[in-house]
Amino acid sequence: MDFLRWFIRIVFMLIVIYLFSLVGAISFPFSFNGITTAPQQFLLSILSVIGIAIVAFLLGRGIKSVKGSLEGIGLAYLSALIVGGMFALLELLNFPTAIRFNLTWLGTNWYDSWIAVFIFGASIMLAYFV
Repeated sequence: MDFLRWFIRIVFMLIVIYLFSLVGAISFPFSFNGITTAPQQFLLSILSVIGIAIVAFLLGRGIKSVKGSLEGIGLAYLSALIVGGMFALLELLNFPTAIRFNLTWLGTNWYDSWIAVFIFGASIMLAYFV
């Protein structure tokens, strides 16, 4: 396993997460009050990103092994929804150190949250398809 490629992909995911935080799609749960400090909460958030990176890596490897192009396209769309849905699930389950995903980022219609999850997941899965 090439750790430099893993590190580059995780840094890419962190850059994508930072860019989404600039446009208001996500927010970080860091605060300076309470038992833990902001650096400890940041490290715990990194652990959740690494966990999702492992899932994205496994999905990307499975998609690359598919020989049919139509099957690969379908699996790519599905894996983008899965990865974005994992971040949304962490938000809905209210994990204290998880990155907060704003489901109403694009609007309040029933399909806007699905599009937001897809956009977020597709941008993260980009690191594992290339």
